[in-house]
Amino acid sequence: MLLLLLGLLAPFGFAGKPTKSCAWNGTVAALEDNCTLVTGNDIILGAENASILYSKLAYVESISGCVQITQSNYERLDFFARLRSVSCTQTGNTIDLNIVNNTALKRLGMPVLRVNRLALMSNPQLCMTPEEQQRYTYVQRGPGDNATVCLGQNGPIHECSSQQSQANAGLGDDCEIILGSLFIDGTSNQNITNKLQYIREVNGRLYIRNTDLSALSMPLLEKIYAAEAVSTMTNDPAIIVNGNANFTKLDLPKLNFISKSEQTLVGDSFFKIDQPLCNAVSKFGPASSNGTVCTPNAAPVSAPLLTVVTLLTISDGGRVEQTRLYNPVTPFDSEEKSLIFQFGGGDGGNAPTETAPRAKNCGFTKAALTWCDDVVGVRPKNSFAKMLRLAIVLAISQLGIAQNAIDFDNPTTCGNEGSNWKPCIERKVADQVFGSCCQRFVPPECRGLCIYETNAIEARVVLMHTIQPSRCRLYKYLPAVVHCAAQTHDNTECCRSNGVADIGEQCLQMCQPQSNPRRLWGVKSLRKDMVVCLAKWDQIMQCHQAGLRARKVPRPSLV
Repeated sequence: MLLLLLGLLAPFGFAGKPTKSCAWNGTVAALEDNCTLVTGNDIILGAENASILYSKLAYVESISGCVQITQSNYERLDFFARLRSVSCTQTGNTIDLNIVNNTALKRLGMPVLRVNRLALMSNPQLCMTPEEQQRYTYVQRGPGDNATVCLGQNGPIHECSSQQSQANAGLGDDCEIILGSLFIDGTSNQNITNKLQYIREVNGRLYIRNTDLSALSMPLLEKIYAAEAVSTMTNDPAIIVNGNANFTKLDLPKLNFISKSEQTLVGDSFFKIDQPLCNAVSKFGPASSNGTVCTPNAAPVSAPLLTVVTLLTISDGGRVEQTRLYNPVTPFDSEEKSLIFQFGGGDGGNAPTETAPRAKNCGFTKAALTWCDDVVGVRPKNSFAKMLRLAIVLAISQLGIAQNAIDFDNPTTCGNEGSNWKPCIERKVADQVFGSCCQRFVPPECRGLCIYETNAIEARVVLMHTIQPSRCRLYKYLPAVVHCAAQTHDNTECCRSNGVADIGEQCLQMCQPQSNPRRLWGVKSLRKDMVVCLAKWDQIMQCHQAGLRARKVPRPSLV
C-alpha cells in the first residue's frame, strides 16, 4: 500500500502540481508557467515587477543554477515560498544563492529553502528568524553586515510547531510564526483563542477539522505560505475546513498573502464562506464550500489622489480666472509648471511649514508639486505686463469627485469623542496619504512608522522593527513622522481623551502638527521624556487617523 501511495505521489511536486522542468531563457517573463524545476546559470532577478514573479515562480521548488537577487525593491522574497533547493554547479562560483544590495528587503520569506551556500550582503533592513539562522548553516556576509534577529511582540520573534490532534493545536503561548502547518483538530480547544492571537505567519497550511468551535479569529495572521518541506500533503489547498458541525465564521482580517494555489480554501457542507473571507482569500485562488466556489465582491475603484489647485490671475481688477484639479493624467502646461507651490509641501531638504512663502523658483514633477522659494516679481513669459499667474494648492485629499462637482463629506458620526474617535477615512487611504508625506520627509529606515497602526501589540512591533533592525534615528526624524501623521490637524483633544497626557504633558507634542518638523527631539538619541510617550503610540496613531478629513475647498467667486 505504501509503495502504491508513493507511486501515485511521484509525478507531483509538493505544491500539487505535476513536475515540470523549465529552462531559464534570460527573463522571468520568458519562463513557462507552472514550472517546478528551473535549470540554467546566471539567473538574475531584481528589476522585474513583483507581480510577474508571484505568477511565474509560485510552484518552483528546485533550481539547478546560480541565482542572484540584487538591487531590487522587494520587501520579501516569498514569490519563492515553495523553493526547497538551489544548487549552482558553475565552475568557480562559490555561491548558490546571492542576495545582495536590496535596500528594501526585510524578510526572506522562503520557509522551506535549504541551501548550502548563501550570501546575504548589503541588505540593511533584513532580519532573520531564529529558525532561519539555524537552517542556513553557511552564510557569507560582508564586513559591515549584521545577522539581525527578527523581533516580535516580546523580543525575538517566537516560532512554534503545531501537532495534529492535540489540544489547542499543540501550541505554546505567544506563538508568532508556525513552522509547518497549523492543525486545529478535535474538541479540546478551550484556549485556542489565546494561542492564536499573535500568529502572523503559517509556513504550511491551515487545517480546521472536527472541532466544536462556532467561530475562529486570527487577528494578526498575514501570510499562509502553503509550503511543505517534504511531499506529504500533495494536493491540499491552503486552508481546509472540514467536519465542524457548528462552525460558521473564520475571521482573517489582516491576511495579505497566500502562495498561489489551485484552491486557496475548501470547506465542507457545514461551513459557508462569508463575503469578507471570500474577498480575502479569492485574490490568491478559488475558494469553495460544499463544492460551490464563492464570488468575491468587485474591488471598489479608488479615486485618484487629486490636488485641488486654484489658478489665480492677478491683474488690475484682481480677477480669479479658474479653478481646476491637478491629476498626473492631465498635467499643467509649461507656464503653470514654473509657478506652482504647495502649502505644507517640501523638497526633502527644507522643512514643511504652515505658512508658505511667496513663490519664485518653483519646481514641478509629475509625481508631486514641489516647494518654491520667494516670489517677488515673477511674471509668466506669455502674460500681459501687469498679470501675475500663481497656482495655490488649497488641499490634498482622497476625494470622491464627480465629473463637474466635488462631493464633500463632513460627518458627525466619526472623528469625535461621541464616536469614540472612530476614523472618518478608511485605513488604506489614510496610510497612502501618510506614506506619501513620509516619502518626502522621512528616510527609508524610518518609514515603517508611517502607518496608522492602532493595535497596541502591532504598534509595539512597528516601533521595535523601526529601532532595530532598521536603526531609525528617532530623535532626528520622529517629529517629521508626527507632522505627516497629523496632516495639519491638531489632535490634542483626542489624545487627552485617550490618556496620552497621563504619561506627561510633553507627550501631547506627538498629537500635533509640528511648527518645525526638522527640530531634534534629543541629542544622538530620543529624549527620555519622549521615549515614555511611545507606550501610547497606538492611541496617538488612532487620534491622528481620527483627525483626517476630506477637506472642503470652496470655489472662489469671480469679482
